[in-house]
Amino acid sequence: MVNLQNLRRMSGTKGVFFTLDGILAATLLIAAVIIIPQFVVSTTPTAKTTFEAQDSINVLAELKVSEVNSAYIQSLIASEVISNPDQSVLEQIGAFWAVDDIANAQILSREVLGSLLGDYELVVDGESIYGSIGGTQVIVFKRMVSGITKGREQEGFSARAIATKVKKNHTEIFRIHPQGSGNDGGQGVKILTHVDVPSNNISNATLHISIHYGNSNINSMGFKVNGNDLGIDQSDWLYDAESNVTDNTNVAYTVVDVTDSMSISNPSENYIEFELVSQNSGHAHIHPGSRVEVTYESTEEAEAETSVTERLYFSDILSRETGKKRSGVWAVMPINIPSGASVTDATLHLHGKDIEGYSMQQVLSRGKGNCSGLNSTNAYNIRAYMNDNLVFNSSSSNWPNGEFEQDYDLTALVQPNTNVVSLYMNMYQDCFWGKGDTQLYADVFLDPDGSSYVEYSYDRPPSSSGEFGTIEITASERFNTPPGNDVTFDKTLIAPKRAFIELATLDSQDVTNWANGNLVFQTPRPYVTPGAIFIDNSYMQSGTNIFRSLDCIGCTILPESSLTFTTLVPNSVPYGEPFDLEQDAIDDAEDRLEDLLDGMNIEVLEINDETISLSNVPSLWGPVLVEVRTWR
Repeated sequence: MVNLQNLRRMSGTKGVFFTLDGILAATLLIAAVIIIPQFVVSTTPTAKTTFEAQDSINVLAELKVSEVNSAYIQSLIASEVISNPDQSVLEQIGAFWAVDDIANAQILSREVLGSLLGDYELVVDGESIYGSIGGTQVIVFKRMVSGITKGREQEGFSARAIATKVKKNHTEIFRIHPQGSGNDGGQGVKILTHVDVPSNNISNATLHISIHYGNSNINSMGFKVNGNDLGIDQSDWLYDAESNVTDNTNVAYTVVDVTDSMSISNPSENYIEFELVSQNSGHAHIHPGSRVEVTYESTEEAEAETSVTERLYFSDILSRETGKKRSGVWAVMPINIPSGASVTDATLHLHGKDIEGYSMQQVLSRGKGNCSGLNSTNAYNIRAYMNDNLVFNSSSSNWPNGEFEQDYDLTALVQPNTNVVSLYMNMYQDCFWGKGDTQLYADVFLDPDGSSYVEYSYDRPPSSSGEFGTIEITASERFNTPPGNDVTFDKTLIAPKRAFIELATLDSQDVTNWANGNLVFQTPRPYVTPGAIFIDNSYMQSGTNIFRSLDCIGCTILPESSLTFTTLVPNSVPYGEPFDLEQDAIDDAEDRLEDLLDGMNIEVLEINDETISLSNVPSLWGPVLVEVRTWR
């Protein structure tokens, strides 16, 4: 066998035996010539030729270029014609072949194989590099070499691009959940809702209004955005009809463009104001479907949150008493928790003003409206629920000036999907007893910590967050289904992260929702259907999704209901084709990324490029087949 160490010292020497096998063979041959010349027979040394070919291909694969004892090869290294002297001779021959430097490929092969073989041919990927035919029968040994491709530099580059900051059009829904009330013919109720838009580049804003009121003139209602009266009169309502569920009351729904009324200078300080009255009967309040849909331009940095904290403020609700018409406030607020998340905290901060300290007997004697559900054991002045679980109730008379402010821990009561906090002050169900005003206090601009709110935190592992390496795209699509109490909406989604069913309703009492046949929500208590039903991604799939909503007989789910959905698109493109220049590889990756996101109306602002040298990843190139052929 060939001694590689001797070859490394003596490469270039001609006609010298390099193996012990060769020395022994020579000794035996001399003895045979001297002792028994009469028995010499000419034979073909097939085995020896085979071993030489095999040894030669192994030497090419194992010998480093830097170890070749050749002044010419060393000069190629010094001049950086050979840029990687630590690679094997076989790889360097392939590198020369790849760029059509056949002359240097021949020289390198001769410098190494010329001292080992007589007649041989070296073939790369079917192309003869060097050859001298000296026999009639060929013996071939082959080796695969990765990292070599014809027509490309061996030191090529491939790149991928990651969008770390983007600009996009984003649709956000600010929901005005069911709340009230203006009781009977009193002065009614004033509701002030904060809308914090995180951009001053608002392209569209639409206000949806869904109300339930007594048999009054609907023109007596008032609606303002940032103090500007929207001037809605009776002809502007899309729907205005007698209730099918509650006698002597009306239900109404409409949609108003409020783009020009939104604050550009202070987009985080927008507010919506409702003035609702009931002149003859019932109590005026907001129904599911009231919301502000805002489309704005935003920037987003690629960062996935595994710990989430949200604070959701209640509206400031002021209910007024007039004569025998009592005041009282109720409101709901959802807490939406993804499946697989671990809730670490959930708190209700409740701040009420002008809360009565009546005894239960006083409540019953002052109550106006339908008070059939109350008795001397449950007529509390104030109470709160989480879903159908009582959080607290109280009839204390020790509240200074009727002001009540307290925190309540909800953590143990929170479940996955949609939870609903509901609270009642100086009223319960359809019974009211408040003297003077009753107020659920919230001033988000001037007193955020003293306002009424729910705040919750949860953790979710990276495997369930679904956010790493993606950009969120949120859009909203109308149902456009016929009005009815049982509607189904189909939507094809790709990589959905979450969705909300935004119900637009007239009458609404007891809502049930399914996603792809799975129950996701059912109204737990009177007046506690939130303005939107949360759908976790565990209930959805890439492909067609079926969403069904069912309300009471006589209730109406309108065509203006919508599905707000967030999908995930990649924020990167993978390593691409190889390029000789690193900058060309980077330009290619960035072009591919921008083409991907431009089709989704996403502008890339910042890109992180990652490149690899393909000499470090041979599997991305080639491979090619190298052959050593000898003859006998």
